[in-house]
Amino acid sequence: MAINRASLLAQLGTHLRAIAHDRNPYLATQNHFFVQQYLREGLEIAGEVRDHAFEVRGRTHHNWMVKIPGREPGRSPLLIGAHYDTVPGSPGADDNATGVAVLLELACFF
Repeated sequence: MAINRASLLAQLGTHLRAIAHDRNPYLATQNHFFVQQYLREGLEIAGEVRDHAFEVRGRTHHNWMVKIPGREPGRSPLLIGAHYDTVPGSPGADDNATGVAVLLELACFF
């Protein structure tokens, strides 16, 4: 499958503009919730999204997981991850909005 570089760069830019905001789960809860839902909806393109909920400091947090079947039977699974929270006051562009954008595009590709 050939990848259109211009289209890929445009999509990555779209993701970054949507999620590169302060999204600290304790101090920027509205942005954190938006990015959480944006990520979940983006992963749904690849398949059924499972929620792994856990608690930290009295708040419930979520890891989203989607299992994408491999193309070659018998190959070892590959785990790819990115975190979508930030430290207070940071847009998190490189921590880790870029990783989330790439993760979303990988999910679309496979």
